[in-house]
Amino acid sequence: MDNNKIKSGVIWTILGRYSNQFMSLFLGIFLARLLSPEDYGIIGMVVIFISIGDVFTKSGLGLALIQRKNISQTDLSTVFWMNMILGAVIAIALFASNGIIADFYNEPRLRDVVKAYSITFIVSALIITQYIQLRRDLKFREVETIDIVGTLGGGIVGLVCALNGLSYWSIVAQQLSNRFFRLATCFYYNRWLPSFEFSKDSLRSLAGFSIYALLIKVLRITVNKLDVAITGKIANTEITGLYSKAQFLANLPSTTFVKALQKASFPILTKQQDDRDAMKKTYRKMILLSVFVIYPALFFLWNYAELVIGILLGDQWLGVVPYLKLFCFVVIFYPYNELAINVLMAKGKARNSFGIELLIRSVLLISLLIGMYYGGVLGLIYAKIAIGVFSFFISTAIISNDAHYRAMEQIKDLFIVSIPFICSSVMILVMDYYLGINDFLEIAIYGCLFLAISIISGNEIMKIALGYASGMLKKIR
Repeated sequence: MDNNKIKSGVIWTILGRYSNQFMSLFLGIFLARLLSPEDYGIIGMVVIFISIGDVFTKSGLGLALIQRKNISQTDLSTVFWMNMILGAVIAIALFASNGIIADFYNEPRLRDVVKAYSITFIVSALIITQYIQLRRDLKFREVETIDIVGTLGGGIVGLVCALNGLSYWSIVAQQLSNRFFRLATCFYYNRWLPSFEFSKDSLRSLAGFSIYALLIKVLRITVNKLDVAITGKIANTEITGLYSKAQFLANLPSTTFVKALQKASFPILTKQQDDRDAMKKTYRKMILLSVFVIYPALFFLWNYAELVIGILLGDQWLGVVPYLKLFCFVVIFYPYNELAINVLMAKGKARNSFGIELLIRSVLLISLLIGMYYGGVLGLIYAKIAIGVFSFFISTAIISNDAHYRAMEQIKDLFIVSIPFICSSVMILVMDYYLGINDFLEIAIYGCLFLAISIISGNEIMKIALGYASGMLKKIR
């Protein structure tokens, strides 16, 4: 695989992801100032059902199309029609379940919200095959543009609704319109249309890989979103809104960057699946780059949580702070498991990936129940921190076996790349304790310290990051 294509793909994906998240955050700030934590809590209660439905709509067949070396029009058409069938079934099932969901939370307002959200599964089914084709062909610029247009269009619609006093319906309108904008943009870039054919043989061969990809996603979404659903049941809508907003903010630095790397690297790793040295090199670059970028951002969120929330969201959201600080520790471990599973899936080891995910999510489920029983809402977060540590060691073992990147070698590399982060963070904490200087000045000093130590230590990832940054500036120009 040409290194220039790898670099270009990563640059476009990261640039697109951060542009998308910047707009999402910018529009979300205005929306949060117009709405209340209770409004977000109402939507948070149904997130788990929407997310699981989304996974089934996409059915995992998309990843199979990327992973397969050669695909035909029959394969594409089969995937399209299968997605449409699943989308329609799930939309009808969710629509019919609105009363059950509302009664479970004792929240009558959820009835109409659930009905409205059922439309999203039909729209998702229409877009997924064309979207996957663009990813498979490494058309990262087009893929990211689709996501950006969806975010911008949906955000504007949500703000207009909020300004007109539609409360939580503003969030529903934002997310629904996002899907429609993405649909229109995707068809603009990819005019492919399905033929009227459906091959059982094609479905069977794709499903061999996809069934495990589907099960992995269902496991992840169900268990990862379960804490918000539990919060909605054991607490009120305001606490649920604060909890879900804290989780969203803590996830921003990590999920944005890691998902960009996943999206860019998966097609590349599939082409390297028979070359362990190449896979090791790609994975090593991805994980070290993640640590170098994400850890300082998480420290910033943790150390300056009150300042960030007060400025961005307003005093009505200061209840987010204790949850946000804890979630920063949860997110520390996110890149390892995600990128390790990415390697296994690229090698076609979907069954192995499912087994590992089943183990991790089963332990997480038990931990969440124990955490809820002994610690309530905060206990849920402590349980997720503990499982993060557990999944780190599992991920290290996976990469040691499948990419010949030995565990001690991984830990050594992670320590070396973390030196600028560790040193600058400790220095700031000591400075804050003894001097108590202005927060804004302290932030500026932290940034300068981190960059200075990175340069002085000759950090190789610093050079790679600067290379990507330079590439992004050229793309923008």
